[in-house]
Amino acid sequence: MQKVKTGIPGLDEILYGGIPQNAIVLVSGGAGTGKSILSLSYIYRGAKEFKEPGVYISTEQTEEDFITQAKEFGWEIELLIKRNMIKIIKIDVLKNANYVKIINDAVRKIKAKRLVIDSLTTITEFLTPVELQKSKGMELVSLMENIFPVPVTENLIAKTILLKFLDGLKELNCTVLVTSELPEQSSFLSRDTVSEFLCDGVIVLRYVSLGNVSNRTIEIRKMRRTSHDAGVHEIEINRNGIYISKQ
Repeated sequence: MQKVKTGIPGLDEILYGGIPQNAIVLVSGGAGTGKSILSLSYIYRGAKEFKEPGVYISTEQTEEDFITQAKEFGWEIELLIKRNMIKIIKIDVLKNANYVKIINDAVRKIKAKRLVIDSLTTITEFLTPVELQKSKGMELVSLMENIFPVPVTENLIAKTILLKFLDGLKELNCTVLVTSELPEQSSFLSRDTVSEFLCDGVIVLRYVSLGNVSNRTIEIRKMRRTSHDAGVHEIEINRNGIYISKQ
């Protein structure tokens, strides 16, 4: 089985060589746990170290925001953007109903091997029955109403669209990271409560406070088709970027 190295110091070690090629991996965590930095590092190091083009789709931050962040780490991300090795796109889900086409076009334009969707939470929270109508989805609703013994709710429809969305990502032949907000004390591993079951892998980031000391941690909760380190490891973010401790 082929694996894709993330290039993030320490992460490939606990992944036992990297992420299975073309897998979709959920990166879940609360605010400030490092989801965006880890995801941007995955795209940056893929382009710089492994010559693999990558697309970063953000629902909150602009290209300029990420360039500013990258400069703090000394990353030459602007040069890679100019060379079409990295493409960063901010999507406003309220204005861009055709975000699936935007993602597909961006991936194909630079022949991307890596893709980040940041965040899946924003996309799923704005999925409504209207989205179904734009993609012949009413046929799906009709089918669901005939199959399910309970009323077809908007929540059920949104989860069905999420499944179709993730299936669509698999057709792009990219190794994908999708981020999700993780509420504190949640018994699930994503805001939508279903992504952790649909994705091939789950990486959980947490912000742990013990007295006056606070640490970020990472745990590989799931990774299909491969074994991995099941422990909890500390995350360090310094002037060079993100680093995973193996201790």
